[in-house]
Amino acid sequence: MTDLHQTILDKITKERIEPKPRWQFTFEHALVWLMALFAIIGASLATAAIIFNFTATEWVLRERLGWSMGKFILINLPYLWLMFLLILGVTAYLSFRHTKGGYRFTLPIIIGAILFASTVLGFVLHSYGKSGEWLEKRAQKHFTLCNLATMQRQMMWQYPEKGLIAGKVVTFVAPNKFSVEDSRKNVWVIFGDSANLRAPFDIVTGVPIKVIGRKIDEHNFFAEEIRPGFCPPPFMKNEEIYIRGVKIYR
Repeated sequence: MTDLHQTILDKITKERIEPKPRWQFTFEHALVWLMALFAIIGASLATAAIIFNFTATEWVLRERLGWSMGKFILINLPYLWLMFLLILGVTAYLSFRHTKGGYRFTLPIIIGAILFASTVLGFVLHSYGKSGEWLEKRAQKHFTLCNLATMQRQMMWQYPEKGLIAGKVVTFVAPNKFSVEDSRKNVWVIFGDSANLRAPFDIVTGVPIKVIGRKIDEHNFFAEEIRPGFCPPPFMKNEEIYIRGVKIYR
């Protein structure tokens, strides 16, 4: 018997080490796989929210604003969901590495498999379950970070000189001529005779809208397209919020 074997036997005898029962190994193995599975499902939900954000991004604004693609993407990135995706991806990786045989796979293979699985499931959840949209709406009610990102996107509609206005319908002057109050408290008369509606909705007093068109003068605006507007998050409805000196809600 070698010295190493004798040392191990002495340690077992001295510390009274006993082998774990088989059921404990089975339970721990199942628990690790369960953690990996839940992490991948969570990463898939985060991916669905990311996909929803990108499909809902109004890319036409980039050309209007004259921004570079990099700047526009940075402003519209869903940072909250990217953070969740990173945390859950790391959790799934560490869980898989602790499974039986997980050590045999290299880091790129495991990360690639996790990204592939979460992307495919994310597309399915977004396309058929509308999970991404549901998560985004829930996040806007409970996460300040998500609301700050939404407000930053709303700032893109505060450029009437570039043909972008967002606000609330105040009064109707004629069937296709109405006034809109923007977030700076400016009142614009919107000429919407030839405007296209991006989505079917009723333009009535008090409804928030977004308008793409052309500024005629300091009080009049010609509308080319009208879209449903922004609604403030519940916890901000009765507050005045300022970003860079511009009031977003009241």
